[in-house]
Amino acid sequence: MKLNKDRATIICRHGKQTHKWLWVRKSKGAWTLPGGKIESGETPMQAAERELLEETGLQADSLTLLMRHETSERMHYVFEAEFADAPQPKARHEIADYRFAHLDQAPGLKGEIKSLIRSLLACDRTTAASVR
Repeated sequence: MKLNKDRATIICRHGKQTHKWLWVRKSKGAWTLPGGKIESGETPMQAAERELLEETGLQADSLTLLMRHETSERMHYVFEAEFADAPQPKARHEIADYRFAHLDQAPGLKGEIKSLIRSLLACDRTTAASVR
């Protein structure tokens, strides 16, 4: 099966010491992590920066590649965004709503994102500890 376009997916925490992640959704869509397709000629990091800005108005102080996660549909490059202060997002572009919530409180996540998060938590002890 041919993979669809690769994606950059970004984890944004609400401040350095909290366990809340930023979740976004399109109008009538499921909650998910910010991110989107990697455009032709763009690196995964450039796509992560662009998607984060387009969807939330946020510019991270730094982005760290945490992992690559392949599903039957696409390859996700998963980044963690770091901010000097707690980020103050705004719903922009196609994003209708956003919220900071603990992983256990994120409603109605799609199977692909659930799989990505399970894989991330299984291989990254620091991230896994941060959401407990």
